[in-house]
Formats: sequence, structure tokens, C-alpha cells
Amino acid sequence: MLRTAAKVISVISLVVFGLMVVCIALVVAAPSLDPFPVGFAFDAGRFLAGPFDGLFPSRSVNRYVVTNWGLAAMVWLLIGQAVALLLRRVDGVTTASAR
Repeated sequence: MLRTAAKVISVISLVVFGLMVVCIALVVAAPSLDPFPVGFAFDAGRFLAGPFDGLFPSRSVNRYVVTNWGLAAMVWLLIGQAVALLLRRVDGVTTASAR
């Protein structure tokens, strides 16, 4: 049961990381794209960045997005993978002790 939860958490953290990377790429490439996807990516990125949005202020929008949202993406990935690893280890311990 914990192994399945670990897989789900791992996949969710990878998906959020991927979404953050796509949002960063869309905002950085904004001048050459349609405004709707860029606006949607900016809103989604701000939501996913959460408390990291605005951590490092910058006059350049690109630098602001890359540093703050990039940090948030890495935190999502690292915490998600750490929780998944912890669940896998706990599941291994409980499975071994049940034998």
C-alpha cells in the first residue's frame, strides 16, 4: 500500500516539476507567443511557485521567473521524491517485519 502511495507521490512531483519548467519556458519565450497561453502559464506558475514567488525580486521578468519559479520547481521535485523514498523505505521495513 505504501509503495503505491510512493509511486503516486513521485509521479505527482515529477508532473508539477514538468509543469513549472513548461511555465518558465512559456513566460521566457513570451514575446514570440500568443498572449493567452503565456497568461495562463504565468498564472499557473505563480500558483505553483507559492511562497517562492517573489523571494528574489528582480527588475527583469525573465530573471524573476527563472530564479523564483526554478527554485520552487526544484523544491517540489526534491520534497516529493524524498517523501516517496521515505514511504518506500517504511514499506520495506514493515514488509520485512511481517515475515
